[in-house]
Amino acid sequence: MISGIHAALELMKRLREINEKRVQPISYTSFYIPELTDIFDVRKFANWLIQRHSREKAINSYSGQSPPPDFSVFDYPFVFDVACKAKMLETEAKLSQDLAMEKASSAIIGPHLARILGPFVQTYVIFEVSRSRLISDTLDHLAMHSPADLKRPLKVRFSDEEAIDDGGVLKEFFILIMRELLNPAYGMFKEYPESRMLWFNENYCYNPSFKRTF
Repeated sequence: MISGIHAALELMKRLREINEKRVQPISYTSFYIPELTDIFDVRKFANWLIQRHSREKAINSYSGQSPPPDFSVFDYPFVFDVACKAKMLETEAKLSQDLAMEKASSAIIGPHLARILGPFVQTYVIFEVSRSRLISDTLDHLAMHSPADLKRPLKVRFSDEEAIDDGGVLKEFFILIMRELLNPAYGMFKEYPESRMLWFNENYCYNPSFKRTF
């Protein structure tokens, strides 16, 4: 039987969907519930993610009727404020990385040995890129890997350099990538004078020649 809280959240979910289709929607902050934000616990959210993953895994291996999912307020993220959502995204990304590493270990050496030898198996995604062809090499690596692979932790190695990526190289990689992408010659981002901020250029059209440029 559906509870009062569950019913109320389902109603809010429906109202939010209607609001998104309006020409002049009300602010998304109108759907925040401060009482839930105040008691948000990232550990409970992490446990919920793990339980949801286990439940989905069990359902996928079961050929009968799928049982109804357990109710949780975390199924309605629109009621949480930006700070809570940032913690949710960070927690979910970390869990996705851990699960991807576990899956990679099992695929390489089997599920039983993975429990023993997991820490010694290479489960990172490694990008080797040239500083002179940064965007081009990165796009090539992205094309080579599946979405599941790209959930694994990333390590970067610059060609002809011996630095080991202990975090510093990865940070430099993203700084250089952003610098290239924000280059006006690429045209992906545009500065809006009224706000003095950069945002995606609505007139941007991908041109394969850009890859050769970089």
